Amino acid sequence: MYCSAALYNPLAEHALEKIGCLFFGWETIVYLVVGDQLTDLHRTQESQDKMKIIVETARLILRELEYTDERDLFEMDSDPEVHLFIENNPVKSIDEIRKVIAMLKVQYEENGIARWAVVDKLTNECVGWSGLKYFDQPLNNHQNFYELGYRFKRKHWGKGFATESSAAILDYGFKHLNTDKIFAISDPRNVNSKKVLTKLGFDFQETFDYEGDPTDWFELKKATWGHKKPNR
Repeated sequence: MYCSAALYNPLAEHALEKIGCLFFGWETIVYLVVGDQLTDLHRTQESQDKMKIIVETARLILRELEYTDERDLFEMDSDPEVHLFIENNPVKSIDEIRKVIAMLKVQYEENGIARWAVVDKLTNECVGWSGLKYFDQPLNNHQNFYELGYRFKRKHWGKGFATESSAAILDYGFKHLNTDKIFAISDPRNVNSKKVLTKLGFDFQETFDYEGDPTDWFELKKATWGHKKPNR
């Protein structure tokens, strides 16, 4: 499912500095890692990579993607059903996933934001990703804008993770990124993604040609987000 974020582990409190509390519909909380001593408590793997930003919702943690997420991302992106409306081209190797993570790390560095890992608080599993991508190149007569996207493992579809994570991300975006609009695109056949975007308050604008494929273009304005965002 294209277009696509997880909760805070209190055991890590000693290694985190709370820098802001955003009490929106999803009770979002933003934390910033201080120092480099934080072991990834949300994973059972060996990595001790620093996690830059964590956004908390009722069930989920949103953080930067790390190389320790590669197996979860491979499980997701090698599934033909997940890629049915995304060029229908699932990945074939872990190396492809590592290149994607490397690209996202460049985006974190250059733009301050990109797709974030979505971690289930109860299981510590990275269930997919969700986040804002900054477009500095023209797309559908727009340039220098943020686009909401999300993708989840098929076994987690229908759990409301896309809506919950995206609502927190939109709160974050309108609060911190100095933007008046956020956009989203989706395959016209992807009914479930359209339902998520509609629930989030996005307005359908038009269908345009995206690299030869018809693609739906959605828009959400900061001025209307306050009363459009879903309540849990």
